[in-house]
Amino acid sequence: MKIVIGQANSIPGDLKFNVDRIFQAMAYGKKVGADLVVLPELMFPGYGLRDDYDNPEVVDEVTTAEADFSDRLDSSSPPVIYGSIEAQNTLRRVPGFEDVSGKPYNIARVHIDGMSSVVRKMTLANDNVFDDPRTFTPGEENQKRIFKLPSGQTIGVLVCAEMWDPDWAAEQVSGVDLIVCINASDWHPGKGETREALAAEISNTVGAPFLYVNMASGQDGILFDGASFLYQNGEITVRLDEFVDSDTLIDTSTTSQAPIVANRGTRIERTYDALVFGLREYFWKNYVMCRDIVSLHFHFFSLFG
Repeated sequence: MKIVIGQANSIPGDLKFNVDRIFQAMAYGKKVGADLVVLPELMFPGYGLRDDYDNPEVVDEVTTAEADFSDRLDSSSPPVIYGSIEAQNTLRRVPGFEDVSGKPYNIARVHIDGMSSVVRKMTLANDNVFDDPRTFTPGEENQKRIFKLPSGQTIGVLVCAEMWDPDWAAEQVSGVDLIVCINASDWHPGKGETREALAAEISNTVGAPFLYVNMASGQDGILFDGASFLYQNGEITVRLDEFVDSDTLIDTSTTSQAPIVANRGTRIERTYDALVFGLREYFWKNYVMCRDIVSLHFHFFSLFG
């Protein structure tokens, strides 16, 4: 199976930037004849909107943009998976959660052969970094997670924190040809090794390769390090660089491809790379925000001569 890993950056709320980045990965996938293109969790709206994920105007804007996105796809578009949000307008009470009425779902959007499907994230992270139950509704048990590609192969889809219960995750995607997990997973020293160990456990239980696709981005003190990987046949056969936005073609069906396994470096080297990346992201994304504000400021006052 030929897959393009879109280890992408995103800007919270900048739908044009994020959608263009998704189409960039898809264009590359089309060019190389990929069977599947995969991008990170919450790629469409961008990660870092916090309470705005629960803002009806934001949800409506994303819903409209997703409809426009679907209209731009055609028969030549490769199958694609990316993260987004989905409106939830019914009254629901979920055990262990406050009233979740109206809170959107955190979803994996799956486009295959003109059909659009969703996988609603069930496991909502709630720790010293993430407070997903504040803004999202957990997905339902027993939802569809397995999809068939035009190539005939089947994929099972997980969303980020769902893989941290490996027994449950393996049960959800049993029998597939490939496990795909989309992520916006934060960086700290040693976390990459933990992810790979969990993926190995799920992969070995299911008997299928495990593709882990992570965002490479920085948002308000949180770093998403990328380091996407493929675990196959008992080992890591692909590991992308940390803190690098990239589109990478891999092939799970051949052993002739040279391994793409980035060297992690020492703990000090990786921490240095994280600091440099974080500073670069901070200044770049604040520049984008300030540029738009200044542009709006001049436009406003130009109306008065």
